[in-house]
Amino acid sequence: MHLIRSISILTIFIIFIASCSSVQVTEESVRESSIATVEVSTDDSYSTSNLAMSVSATVYFDFDKFNLTSRSIQALRQNLVSKVFEHDSNNIFNQFKDRVGEIFTAEVHHVRAREVILLDDDGNELIMPKDRQIPKDFFRKGDNVRGVIENVELRGNKPRIIFSRTSPLFLEKLFEQEIPEVFDGLITIKKAVRIPGEKAKVAVDSYDDRIDPVGACVGMKGSRIHGIVRELGNENIDVINYTNN
Repeated sequence: MHLIRSISILTIFIIFIASCSSVQVTEESVRESSIATVEVSTDDSYSTSNLAMSVSATVYFDFDKFNLTSRSIQALRQNLVSKVFEHDSNNIFNQFKDRVGEIFTAEVHHVRAREVILLDDDGNELIMPKDRQIPKDFFRKGDNVRGVIENVELRGNKPRIIFSRTSPLFLEKLFEQEIPEVFDGLITIKKAVRIPGEKAKVAVDSYDDRIDPVGACVGMKGSRIHGIVRELGNENIDVINYTNN
């Protein structure tokens, strides 16, 4: 959506400047109005690198209008579209690269045989491959799904964000969300292993001898761990005390 809006604005901008010789944006005009004043002059010095500007100075976009044929306008538009797409892709990549390993909620957009396509609140696309899904998982369009950001990579100029529900890290993050002592650091998860959808084993420890780490994680009659089990498709979770052996 952001890319489409940017392209539309750029198209209008190109059509506008095609009828002018140059554009001048001044600091005074920006201060006086939320819409910058435009002035026209003639000089053949236009460059797309000048698009990055600061309102603290006078900036010129100068070019010879007679050189702007329909073909050159289309070439300029394609170049600007490519730059906008590359900029947006890099922003998305950097945003999600810093969130690898975090628990995340996204909405199912499309269900395919080999993967599920999800969208976050900003319309960014996440991919959950079949082998990152719990065998008992069943999704419909519009479902909200929890998992972890497992990996982010750039393929060409397009970011590929891998979403996982089978990672042991997802189990650890669920413990952090559901069990206050784990979230506060009073109980530490030393190791977590899983056979997704079947069984899991979690080794826990506490530096405070007054805390029973296993009991705190399981809760009275399994009350604390029940929500985690349900989230993981009734996966049988065995919580044990950590030992050096």
